[in-house]
Amino acid sequence: HLGASGLHCHTAQAMVGCRTFGRRQHTAAALCVVAIAIFGTGGRAPNLSSARGAAFWTAFATSNAARSLSQRSQSLVQQRAAAPAIGGDHDAAQMTRVLSTAPSATSLLSTLPSIMKSPLFNQIHIAVAFHRLARLEYGISTRDRHSFALKQLIDTTESLLRIGDTDAKTVAVIFWSVAVLQRMIPETDKLLPPLLDLIIFFASEFTAQGLVNIIWGSARLELHRAQLQKFLPIITDMAIDKADSLTSQGLSNIVWAGAKLKRRAPEVLSILPAMQEMVCERRGDMEPQAISNIVWSCATLRSEAPALFDAMPVLAEVVGEHVESMTEQEVANIIWGVATLKKECPVLQRTLPLLLSRALNTTGELWDQHLANILWAVAVLKDDAPGVLGGVPVLLDEVVARVDKLIPLHTSSIAWAIGQMHPRVPANATVLSAIEAAAARALHEFAPRHLASTCWGLAMCGSASAGFMKKVAQEVVRIAPAMDDRAVDLDLPQIVCAFAKLGLRHRKMMSAIASRISPMLPRVNKWGLSALMWSYSQLDTDGQYADFRQSLQMELSRKRISPARVEASQHGPDRWHRKR
Repeated sequence: HLGASGLHCHTAQAMVGCRTFGRRQHTAAALCVVAIAIFGTGGRAPNLSSARGAAFWTAFATSNAARSLSQRSQSLVQQRAAAPAIGGDHDAAQMTRVLSTAPSATSLLSTLPSIMKSPLFNQIHIAVAFHRLARLEYGISTRDRHSFALKQLIDTTESLLRIGDTDAKTVAVIFWSVAVLQRMIPETDKLLPPLLDLIIFFASEFTAQGLVNIIWGSARLELHRAQLQKFLPIITDMAIDKADSLTSQGLSNIVWAGAKLKRRAPEVLSILPAMQEMVCERRGDMEPQAISNIVWSCATLRSEAPALFDAMPVLAEVVGEHVESMTEQEVANIIWGVATLKKECPVLQRTLPLLLSRALNTTGELWDQHLANILWAVAVLKDDAPGVLGGVPVLLDEVVARVDKLIPLHTSSIAWAIGQMHPRVPANATVLSAIEAAAARALHEFAPRHLASTCWGLAMCGSASAGFMKKVAQEVVRIAPAMDDRAVDLDLPQIVCAFAKLGLRHRKMMSAIASRISPMLPRVNKWGLSALMWSYSQLDTDGQYADFRQSLQMELSRKRISPARVEASQHGPDRWHRKR
């Protein structure tokens, strides 16, 4: 209730200073410190960021350190205090080199115990060790994860963070590393509470790169709003203050974080206009990954960050300068972004010839996700940039080569794309058969939207075997009762419409769909209602579903959907909405 913004900051510092106490003592100590700070100075909060204030917090934390430190960490602190000065810098630097150049996680962890025993071992070595592990993320084995050396590193780091025996640079590096390693080494989660405290404490001391690491790490960690609101307001303010020092990669990482966090982090969204201005000013410094990140982020956010649209013409100009040095992921992300932003930023379409040429020359190196995204983008752009269709045969050859390894998301996306491009690009029987066979083998793994996209793509090509569609129908009967309302609204109408387009009737599936969707007819989208009416009219030749069709007609009349619009629904939701 005191309300002074400065006091809030000091309270946060007090909480950090008291972080070595238990939960109740922690809170009580913080309140005591704030009370002393206010009433001991005549009601005026002292400057706890001053040298004198910093000395106070250092003394306070150090005096209470032993209460929470393990014996190993206490010994470590004592050894560091007694470290010899002569020759120390050289030995410490050698330890840093060994850690920073470790060729593998196993190598690093095997070296770590001897380094940690050195009296010269300090926060720098901890940061370097974590940073190197993060760089070696994909090479971390189960054995590495459960090694004693890693446990010792995490425990020692936690102890040093809790007594505040660190600095801003180290905090930023460790936070970034934990964000990278969290999925591979979930045990690093225990470092987050002290790290978040220290982020508040060191907020004004972070470099521009440190601020980027924290904002990016927050997105990678997918922190909750309650966690983010504790430190993002001050961190984003600092990022604006130091924007002139941000690199192109730093700018793009902040934009990327905004796209990942979205409304969970309005503070990040609020600084995106400033980031956009910096991007336009730095056009000559843009690097391939930065270009890709920003285009992808703009396409992901769209109307949530309209300021980013103004950066697209600038990025369109520089794509050509970097396309040959782009990775396959960067190329695929930009192509996906061009398709997603085809209405908002058509200027990006000028980059397509170069990007597609680059992709077609490296199809074997594309990830499955990239291949699926590029085909999806080509299907979306077929009318706006018809030249993109020329490379489809090459991409489809690659689909056939790896179709057995595709996950449902990619299989269904490719099937949908092939259907959308038909008949502009005639359906390839070999490709369709391969997709159908791959889908049939893993049908139980398909989510409702994957079933809908796959069925629709095959139906648009007029090519789907009765045997495969029977398996789909059986799967729909199995999952329909437990489907969530969103899937019922969007996916069931498309599935039954695909059956109707193919002239295939499966009564159990039709009954399951009618039973599941009837209670929520007033909430079904307009195309869905139209498609249901058209499909059941085509398939219900003996009037078995007359009551359901009557209910559909009542909703169509209530929403003023004409018979012509019902008839047009057979062409799919995309075309139906375009020709409204």
